Amino acid sequence: MARPQDVTLEDHRAYGADVQLQVALDNMPGALVYTDEDLNIVICNDRFKEMYRVPEELLQAGRPYSDFLRYLAEHGYYGEGDVDALVARRVDSLRNPSGRSFEDHAPDGRWYRIVRRRAAGGGTVTVMTDITDQKQAEQDLAKKEAQLRVALGNMPGALVYTDKELNVVFCNDRFKEMYDAPPDLLQPGRPYPDFLRYLAVNGYYGTGDVDVQVAERVESLRNPSGRSFEDRTPDGRWLRIRRRRAAAGGAVTVMTDITEQKQAEQSLAEKEAQLHVALDNMPGALVYTDEDLNIVVCNERFKDMYGAPRELLQAGRFYPDFLRYLAVNGYYGTGDVDVLVAERVESLRNPSGRSFEDHTPDGRWLRIRRRRAAAGGAVTVMTDITEQKQAERELVEAKQRTEEANKLVIEKNRVLEGLYAEIQDKNRQVEEQAAQLAEWNTTLESRVAEQVSLIGRYSRLTRFLSPKISDLIMSGETDDPLKTRRAEITVVYVDLRGFTGFTETAEPEEVMSVLRQYHAELGRLVVEYDGTIEHIAGDGMMVLFNAPMPVENHELQAIRMALAMRESLTALSLSWRKRGHELGFGAGIAGGYVTIGTIGFEQRLDYGAIGPACNMAARLCGEAKDKQILIAPRVLSKVEAHIEVEPAGDLVLKGFQRPVPAHNILGISRAGLEQSTSTSTNSASVTSTVEQSP
Repeated sequence: MARPQDVTLEDHRAYGADVQLQVALDNMPGALVYTDEDLNIVICNDRFKEMYRVPEELLQAGRPYSDFLRYLAEHGYYGEGDVDALVARRVDSLRNPSGRSFEDHAPDGRWYRIVRRRAAGGGTVTVMTDITDQKQAEQDLAKKEAQLRVALGNMPGALVYTDKELNVVFCNDRFKEMYDAPPDLLQPGRPYPDFLRYLAVNGYYGTGDVDVQVAERVESLRNPSGRSFEDRTPDGRWLRIRRRRAAAGGAVTVMTDITEQKQAEQSLAEKEAQLHVALDNMPGALVYTDEDLNIVVCNERFKDMYGAPRELLQAGRFYPDFLRYLAVNGYYGTGDVDVLVAERVESLRNPSGRSFEDHTPDGRWLRIRRRRAAAGGAVTVMTDITEQKQAERELVEAKQRTEEANKLVIEKNRVLEGLYAEIQDKNRQVEEQAAQLAEWNTTLESRVAEQVSLIGRYSRLTRFLSPKISDLIMSGETDDPLKTRRAEITVVYVDLRGFTGFTETAEPEEVMSVLRQYHAELGRLVVEYDGTIEHIAGDGMMVLFNAPMPVENHELQAIRMALAMRESLTALSLSWRKRGHELGFGAGIAGGYVTIGTIGFEQRLDYGAIGPACNMAARLCGEAKDKQILIAPRVLSKVEAHIEVEPAGDLVLKGFQRPVPAHNILGISRAGLEQSTSTSTNSASVTSTVEQSP
């Protein structure tokens, strides 16, 4: 703006005001353009020029503003459409400004808030503000609000937020699903006590005065304690409820369904009781101490073994207190009590796993073994070996008597040799008797060696068999069970569904923990149903029936065992699922003639079976789905009247030329249950006979 040379004082002041106005306009945060009544530009600040990338001459003072609008329309600033119509709409806005703000979205993504007002001297003032950051913040806030609602809607627990007036502010879907109440009771703005009254009226809080029940919970909303409490619904569910005061006022109530947890706690308590029964009835004495040497569990056999005060063996009691009692009362003999106790405390802290013996003051002998527990601490098992020690003493005394008798014989032989000439005939008789005695000794040694070898083979066999069959074999009342022979048997093959995937993702320790539970449960059922374990390979197990000892109705007995395994492992799989492991159970049952006997070499002999029935049982198991027990046609034909089945289709099994029509076992029929009762009676009779044999 050029300054003329000949100016008056008023001109000078006007010029200064213009300069100040331009500086103010160029430094204001918003963009501004002022157009006169003919829509020509009067003034336009630098912020406006920076806001639009247009030729500078379009925004010079005196230039028609509609030229600038046309340029924007042609370059897509107003989106698609007729350029003249787009320009005309904005020209009309200049001629008749409303004074209200509106928003424009530029092609480069920026957002502008535009306000047009009529100027006092005529024309229009247009002010534009860049609100891109504000729009982005609003979008981010809307996105976060949507994410929050998704998170609340999908959280495992139920949540409701009430304001200071006890009205519902927010309630997630999990909360609405948890109660069978009308949805309108949980709408935002609805008084929460209406919902509480509905629950009270419908028996959710048990019997009692409805107003009192509602008042108690309203008080909990007004003054939340922050502590959790539990409610049991009429349909048997357990809910854990926690109310906390919200920072913005009101209360947040969170509810979690703990029904499964409650059931698990009850199941755990039952199993713990069963464990105590088992521990109290085991033949040996047992005590388990933790890493701090405190008693965790101690069975009744242990408490009976020592005449110590019972409170010394209570759970949580310091085990060295019990050791000191024994030392003070002479259980460890004479010596310094602290030293005697310290030796046994060291044995507890660092158990060797080797057994040692203790001699009690009352003359009993105890064999003691301490082992480190997997969860920490030590397990001490004590066995009364007094009778064994007595037998050992008697054996030593008998040996001494034998040696004395041998010395006497030698002495007599020397006397006989001195009198040889006189009593030659008698000496010959003695020699003949000696030869006969030697022959008897040789025969006896050979028979003893054979018996020891046979006992060794039998003892190796017993690890495959149930205790009842093992006792029958060891009693010597049956033929050699290890002899290779041909027999008709029933084969059961079981394994876990999903085990391979589980081993690929789980830690080795977790895999071994699952296998221990799995093998323990299957082993218990194999023993219970008089099966013989042919082999175990990871999650796979093959069980034989009718070998090496006959089993009455062995096909039906094998099926009963498989059904029991399915029931037990269904319960086990629930506990595994809580640990994140999806494992199922499948089994295959086949039968027929196979060759059975010992397999291996001298240092390692196993008991096994070879034949198509073994292969078919394994193949059927491989085809079985979760909880399926597939049975081969041969076995089905023998037990069809005693079981309930459903067709599983004709299966093409590897190693078999023709498709095999398989069936899935659903359960035992009424006839099968009657047969089971009859078999159990016969088995009890056989067992009784064996136990009463001399």
